[in-house]
Amino acid sequence: MIPLPWSARASKTSIQPLINAGFILDVKGHKVVALKLSSKVATEITTNESVETEGLLAKIKTKMSCPPETERWLALTSIENPLLEDHDSLGGLIAEGLTEASGVTVGKSDLLIVGSIRI
Repeated sequence: MIPLPWSARASKTSIQPLINAGFILDVKGHKVVALKLSSKVATEITTNESVETEGLLAKIKTKMSCPPETERWLALTSIENPLLEDHDSLGGLIAEGLTEASGVTVGKSDLLIVGSIRI
């Protein structure tokens, strides 16, 4: 990683190169970028909240269910992708594509799916 002087935590490193850490998938004509990241980083990027969880107990179970040292796939697609309307189906298609691309079985539970907007 490369330290950046303007980082909020200058003593910590800010840039980590990702070499061979992802794929660009075509899922029913829509592009999806999938990056394999540590579970902690993937969760931080997705605002530390899970869509399915409600209440304190569910949030605690979610945070404890995946140790920070494990890896997850962060799947990023356009917010305009109509496949986002059926999150479960999209997750299955992405998991299937990643399994084929990586040669390692990827399940829907290994994914964090994010819809992006241009800013």
